Amino acid sequence: MNHHANVEAASQSALGRATAKQKGMVVAHHASSSSVVDAADDSADDYQESDNGSEYEQMEEMEIETPADLQRPPPRPMPEKDKDSLRRKREEQVGFIILTSDNNKPDPYGTVSETNGPLPWSAVAKAYNERYGKSIAWAAMEKRVRQGRAVWMEKHPRYPSKIFYSQKVKEHYPEAVVAFARSGGTIGNRKQNHNFLELGNLQDGVVPNDPYNDCIRGWIPPDHIRNLADLHNYADEALSTLTNKVSIDVYDNQQIRVGSVIADREDVCINSPVLGQLLDNNTDTQVQLHCWPLGLIEHYAECVSFRGPAQLPKPIFGDAASVIELYCFAAQVQDGHVRGLVLDHWRGLLRENAEINLELEDLNLLFNNTELDDPARKFWTATVCMAGLADRVLGMNGCHYALIADSQEMMACALQTDKYLRMLLSNAVST
Repeated sequence: MNHHANVEAASQSALGRATAKQKGMVVAHHASSSSVVDAADDSADDYQESDNGSEYEQMEEMEIETPADLQRPPPRPMPEKDKDSLRRKREEQVGFIILTSDNNKPDPYGTVSETNGPLPWSAVAKAYNERYGKSIAWAAMEKRVRQGRAVWMEKHPRYPSKIFYSQKVKEHYPEAVVAFARSGGTIGNRKQNHNFLELGNLQDGVVPNDPYNDCIRGWIPPDHIRNLADLHNYADEALSTLTNKVSIDVYDNQQIRVGSVIADREDVCINSPVLGQLLDNNTDTQVQLHCWPLGLIEHYAECVSFRGPAQLPKPIFGDAASVIELYCFAAQVQDGHVRGLVLDHWRGLLRENAEINLELEDLNLLFNNTELDDPARKFWTATVCMAGLADRVLGMNGCHYALIADSQEMMACALQTDKYLRMLLSNAVST
């Protein structure tokens, strides 16, 4: 009898442990469901502790039987030494881009540079990709400098905030159908002469040629005062309400804003995939450009909405050197429409046998900012060769290597063609 009671008690104890174990599995498996958890809490009233275990042991059984997918550890944070290494790597890359872009030589930390100005972003991207073994577009270079220059400058207080570049020494050659001549030696807008008043010109409080004497309405503020009330200062805030327009903000190489240009956003996005990407999928109304002349961007904004050369105002294509710059910018932003307009303009000048005034530095600028198979390269290589200027151009110091190679290849083909034609003519005469 006692033996039978002991067997029955042992069976009930084993059954109790199995039941409690199963309840623990259910609770752990559905821990994310509030309804099941409440049900498990209700079942706790019926729970009886077994003879051979405690509540703590039951909790251990619940933990052991919990499925593995519910016990995933949280993602391991990056070690601090790896964070520091990544941070130093990014800072080093930003510094390399800034130093390469500013092109301050021979002393990168000096205030006077022997170079003629900052490098174009395409050249900066090429140097970056060669150094780090990557394939990054120029727009990413510009963005990293725009976002990281201020922080980098704080960590490098010796770096100059203003760099004075050298004037270009131009090499001219006369007696050319295509004359390479350009005044100023600078890229961008021609400087305007403002007659600012100086204290030395004041005598007894009287200003010579006082504009008050020539104006019946009273005093006319000088230019430097009137320019403070630039219309853009008031119009930019209202631009956000013009969803069909985009403001192209232009900055110099010192991150100082020099002006803004308003353009049709739809035309800009259709013509230029690069600018369209900078506009964040057509949701923004502003885009920033750095180290491009303001006048050039104004001409680009006019061209981007025109559908044919006949509709373009003549002043846009008045200066051959500025047209080269316009084509280079269109090539950088991958705007095939504006590039086609410029090419049509050049072809029209050749048909009219018009004189084109350029400099070797303008051709170098074109070859520095275009791809190998760009049609403008072929156009100007053929123009130089047909005008009989190839030997002169190739003999000048600083000629772009691609211009030299293309000209030599074209002259070799022309020589072979000439020999072939002479042979055909000789055979025709002899027979």
